[in-house]
Amino acid sequence: MRLIDKEQIDAYNSAIFGAWRKENSIVDKAIISFDQDKLDDSSQAILSSETRLPESHKRVSEDTIVYHWTNQFDPANLFSMVGDEQSGALSSDYGPLIDDLTKITGLTLSQLFELFGNELTFAIRSLNEDQLVPLPRFLLSVNSTDIDQLQAVTDTLISHYSIPVRRKTYENAEIISWGGVIGIGSVLPALSFAEDAVIVSSNRAQIRNYIGPQRTKSLADNPTFMEMGAVILKPSHSISYLDLARTTAMMQEMVSWGGTMLAIKDRELARKSKVLIDDLINPLLEGLAMYSIIGTRKYYEGSTIVFESFTHLDNGTQ
Repeated sequence: MRLIDKEQIDAYNSAIFGAWRKENSIVDKAIISFDQDKLDDSSQAILSSETRLPESHKRVSEDTIVYHWTNQFDPANLFSMVGDEQSGALSSDYGPLIDDLTKITGLTLSQLFELFGNELTFAIRSLNEDQLVPLPRFLLSVNSTDIDQLQAVTDTLISHYSIPVRRKTYENAEIISWGGVIGIGSVLPALSFAEDAVIVSSNRAQIRNYIGPQRTKSLADNPTFMEMGAVILKPSHSISYLDLARTTAMMQEMVSWGGTMLAIKDRELARKSKVLIDDLINPLLEGLAMYSIIGTRKYYEGSTIVFESFTHLDNGTQ
């Protein structure tokens, strides 16, 4: 696995980082300078994209606790980071899978990557109090350069692998959900192709809320998000928001449920896991409670990359 490309590292000249306390917050800022002439074509294409102000936070649910938006999503570059070779070649790790994919779809890997655009939104909602199983509810939206072909490719894969699905039409968009399982509470995987984007979610309701004209309150109506939005909702290349207090609470509930399931299956394993949960995991999560919300943004200025992070402390304590 190649994690670092030496030629790409050579393109970066210097880096500076600073952190300081501001009222109830900690501010972090990093600036990295680079030589654009030394970057490869893919990196230069990414750098040429303009900063934008995201709009998807107005469409995800108000109780979203994790939100990330970027207009620099690059699946080919992402694949090259985890493969042994560039996306145009077949790596030893992924060769058989790629061979099957190209045979079934009739498209090369690079052609499949070209179906995806650069704008991505990822969101996780807090747990529903009525959920029997505490599984997080997520939504992922990636815009497409050819949504009709991407949908045709998906239908081909569904047909080839005989995946049972249910299809429903909503606002002129088809919502496809997994038909081979019974939904657990608010979790039943679904996807849709709407508004020139492929949308994948843990349930159909989230997709309907995301694409529908009659939306309930969104993250833009969340006071906690808007408190952070004052510093991160600016023209950027990527923006992230994390409600850490509610995220750690969700993780504690998930860990507790997992411990209960282990107790039912194997008492000895459950005893060992309880020690791990009580002595390591829960103290770690409780320690994170000193932070309430975190927001970040990234943007380019000339020949520099700027990262900004804002962490709000709980009651201003550390």
